[in-house]
Amino acid sequence: MTFQTLNRYSIPFFAVLVIAGSSAAVSLSRLQIIEEMASLKPLAKVHYSWGWPGVLLDDPNGRLLYHTARIMNAVSISGHSATAQKVRAAVYTCARLNRTDPDIPLTVGINYSPFHYVLDPNVPPTYRGPTYQEELDRFIGRMVRIKEWINQYNDYYQSDVHVGAILLDMERFHFQPGNDQWNEGMRTALNAVHDRAQTLFPYARVEWYGRGMRWINGDPPWRQSPYFTGKEKLSSLSCSLYFVPEIGRTLELYRRTAALADQLGVQDVTPWVALASGYRRGVETPFYFDLDWDYEVIYSYLIGRYINHSWFGVPERSERFAPFGRAKVVVFYPPPFDPRTPHWGKHFIAYVRGAQSVKQLSDLGGPDR
Repeated sequence: MTFQTLNRYSIPFFAVLVIAGSSAAVSLSRLQIIEEMASLKPLAKVHYSWGWPGVLLDDPNGRLLYHTARIMNAVSISGHSATAQKVRAAVYTCARLNRTDPDIPLTVGINYSPFHYVLDPNVPPTYRGPTYQEELDRFIGRMVRIKEWINQYNDYYQSDVHVGAILLDMERFHFQPGNDQWNEGMRTALNAVHDRAQTLFPYARVEWYGRGMRWINGDPPWRQSPYFTGKEKLSSLSCSLYFVPEIGRTLELYRRTAALADQLGVQDVTPWVALASGYRRGVETPFYFDLDWDYEVIYSYLIGRYINHSWFGVPERSERFAPFGRAKVVVFYPPPFDPRTPHWGKHFIAYVRGAQSVKQLSDLGGPDR
């Protein structure tokens, strides 16, 4: 992003100091968050996330659950730890909202981390021993069980709630340039999970974390993520927008991932977004991931606007902003109202206001102009 692009939103340095103090000072109660969310419309795109915490799913009739699902057009559950009661809350909430005839019918997202549970992290991706098969069987078993629960509660509520996305995160295998045997083993292992997910849920999107470009503190700074070879089955690429306050770098990362998608013949590029958290600059280390980072809400507002507002997504504006029209869905990590991320609700409100051109941030500690 050029200086001219940033200048549209630039403010004097002294003003930055003043706003920084006020933004961090604003903390909303749960009731205030619910009341603000109740005034917002649903987002124009489906927003999935890593599995929703108990603060949402433990109360099927909770207003916080209702409005979070209503705005995001989905409920997300953990494929690893979801219980029958959490699946019931997800189906009940989606069914309840679908009866209001929303523009986007609500669906369930299921996340899972294949090869992270029983497989020794030190074995190569060519390994096909007992724990490799145990990992695949475990994945299938969990997906089948959740599918059974969804069908059971659809029957109970006389609804037709579908699984809209399987969200997969595999960070055990790493691509090795020039090692064809290693990389082929990695590709076939990842495709085995992909195929099983698609067979069990033929109408769901299969979204993988870490299949795109990334920025690192090195030379060169822009590199392809090591978590895929580029030859897997690719229904989309993904882009980790985990340093939201650094807008220029955030937009450039999405642009570069879209360019990689063009090379690989892939259309969709899914942003994974960190609100009220992310990679921030440090002293002992150049960057570290902070789950509790109450950065300026204007940045959550802007990323919500860029990703969701149609004006920013058209190809002719991709050099100034980024081609976010290619983002058919969005994924949040951390998930909504994760107890480790206490300011998530405030930043989510700013994000949605940005998406919907609601020009108000002063009540959240940000600017209104």
